[in-house]
Amino acid sequence: MSLELVLALVVLVGLSVVVVLSRLSGRTLDLLDPAYGIAALFLLFFGLRPLALALGFADPRTAIEPETVGATVLWMGVPGLAAFGVGYRARLAGALARALPVPRPHFRPRGFTVLTLGALAMVTISLAMAVQQVPGGLAAALNSPVAIQFALKVGGGYVLLAMSALSYAAWIGLARAAFSESISFRDKVVVGMLFLASTAVGYLSGLRANVIIQVLVLIGLWHYAWRHRLRVIDAVVLGAAGFVAVGGLNALRHYGPGRTSELLSTVLDPSFMVAQILSVLSPFDGAAFVLKSVSEGSLDLLYGLPIFALVVAPIPRAIWPTKPVVSTNWMLVEAQGIDPLSNPISTMTIPGELYWQLSLPGVIGGMFLWGLAMRLVYEYRNLNPQNAGVNVIFLAVYFYSLNAFRTSLVTWIIGMMTTSAFLVVMLWIATGFTRPPRNVDGGYRFSGRPARLRADTSRLTQPPLPPGIGDK
Repeated sequence: MSLELVLALVVLVGLSVVVVLSRLSGRTLDLLDPAYGIAALFLLFFGLRPLALALGFADPRTAIEPETVGATVLWMGVPGLAAFGVGYRARLAGALARALPVPRPHFRPRGFTVLTLGALAMVTISLAMAVQQVPGGLAAALNSPVAIQFALKVGGGYVLLAMSALSYAAWIGLARAAFSESISFRDKVVVGMLFLASTAVGYLSGLRANVIIQVLVLIGLWHYAWRHRLRVIDAVVLGAAGFVAVGGLNALRHYGPGRTSELLSTVLDPSFMVAQILSVLSPFDGAAFVLKSVSEGSLDLLYGLPIFALVVAPIPRAIWPTKPVVSTNWMLVEAQGIDPLSNPISTMTIPGELYWQLSLPGVIGGMFLWGLAMRLVYEYRNLNPQNAGVNVIFLAVYFYSLNAFRTSLVTWIIGMMTTSAFLVVMLWIATGFTRPPRNVDGGYRFSGRPARLRADTSRLTQPPLPPGIGDK
């Protein structure tokens, strides 16, 4: 292990401690504070993965040298986490959060019903179209989930977006059940069935991120609304269960439900689970490849061109066959110069793509803005702690951002645009929007907690003065 890597890891751990302690001072522990989640991601991707590579516990997914590992932590991990911490502390996020409109606290009588039926119709049509393209029909698709996933991808991104609509409807239903004081037993049953249906659809369509985020949204609502604050031991247990669930989904995707014994033996194998954890962290290898290639001059800086090209992303390729490629993940695969069928690394983490976009200034500036965005959604939630729609927006954006950290900046931007658009439209159908309330004198203290309400004494009648006092 090189001295550069040791020093970079020490600095990275120190910065993580500073970020965490800055959020703990004088505050009640909120494990869903984005500062904790992002600091943990930096420790995992830019701490644990390079340590495993240096000690030989994992093999690199692409051509990188040992000295590149330490340089990646030093030039991406350390400045990226530092810039995120500074952006997360900026007070601008509080002012921006005040100006955002909020969903109305009460659901429209038929708003959620219309929302649910629309999402079910979109998913039914998409699945029917996909099953027709699988040889053997539905039975073959259930025995080989990968087949229906490829069939869905033939329909393009719009079909997968339709599949995601059911997940968004389930999240809104869960929030309604969590924050509504009066909800009938029938509505609770509908929400439960919607949750199970969206989980099954996520499994069939290969949208594993939607399944995982859906469970995390449920945990987040449990944390904020159902009077059980998450404790550290809860986070440890849920994290362990999450790793097992991810391994189970991966194994289920390959084996299918018909090979139960092979599935269970794979999930319960400790070496398989360790390999799964290190495989999830492999986008660090893509970031190291970017640093190595940019330093050697074999890769040119992108200067934000894929981000600007997102303007044409909504146009279907069937209409514009020569549409520019905006996927930096595919650009990374092509840059490695190997057969795409050989499963090369295709992700590079958000700091990795920021370095490819604009070198070190890109990492610093981009992670500063990312920290500002994360603080914005957190303050938005703290300003409206009992609003069901606001909690859904915060939890969906936050957990999607955690999942997208391992991919790339362009992937995060596209996902944020589609997720936010879907949630805004669905919440508009279910509740409508209004201006944020202004019933707190003095506003909101930018500290992660709502300010206390102060009594308005301006209209109170002053008591009469005792005789002789005030007389001239």
